[in-house]
Amino acid sequence: MTNVDINGNGICEVFDDALNENEIEECGVSESEVIESGIEGVRSSSGRAVDIRFWRVSGNSISVRSVLVNGNATNVQSWPPSIQRAVNGPFFSIHHPTHLSAFAMDRGEPVLPRSFNGNGRSDGFENFEDIVNRARPLDFMMDLTVRTANSLVVFGNGGSFPVRNNLNGQMVSAAAVRWGVGGYDLEMTRTALDNPNSSFSGNWRWGNATNPANVTGRTAIGYLGGSVANTEYIIAASLACTMFDIRMFMKNRGCSNFGLYLDGSASTQVRMSGGVLLRPPALRAIPAVVSW
Repeated sequence: MTNVDINGNGICEVFDDALNENEIEECGVSESEVIESGIEGVRSSSGRAVDIRFWRVSGNSISVRSVLVNGNATNVQSWPPSIQRAVNGPFFSIHHPTHLSAFAMDRGEPVLPRSFNGNGRSDGFENFEDIVNRARPLDFMMDLTVRTANSLVVFGNGGSFPVRNNLNGQMVSAAAVRWGVGGYDLEMTRTALDNPNSSFSGNWRWGNATNPANVTGRTAIGYLGGSVANTEYIIAASLACTMFDIRMFMKNRGCSNFGLYLDGSASTQVRMSGGVLLRPPALRAIPAVVSW
């Protein structure tokens, strides 16, 4: 393991000795697609200091991609070489790890084959969570291939296409989607969730769905805004923080309207410059990633 000190703000844990310091700039990112990147140390709602890694990324460079190899889910150590920069993607079935529980779309098409649509789970083209576990459809965020002044990005929850954009009520077809990913809406506009002394679990729409008080791996993507020509997002990951921590980090970074919690815990993993940047001790194989 190589430790790289980033301007005294923390330690970037790189778990691949094949990476050298010339390949790691600002925690592994020097590519033009990334507008800003780094590590920020925060005081967790659990009382401990935690590091959250982040990337401010152009929406034009984001894609949602399969990391299945020979039909099997993979972890960050064995993702295809073409995946150079990525974090883990949406929720999936633990018992059927090639089957997503949420939207995972790229350039108008589902990321995974439309081969499974049972038990309330998704094939990546629909957005239905496992009814037994969570009893409601997941939320989603989508960037459009052709943006307009009134519709730079799509937020919503549930259903199959066409889906409703919660921003303006318009129905959006699959063909209009540049990329799309599902997860849990972090409800950035709800000020009741900004107080660390309040019951986050009790106030958050998803309740205890992901044990929000636990200190564990967390991954999120948030919408910053932008223009018809380009949209911007924050992508963040930490191996040890609470749901409150990553939500407030995203909000303080400018994601005041919408943030989406992706899969976490043993699914939280990051590849940068083709090497393993971040992985939990117990590493889970996953089917899809958010790449840029």
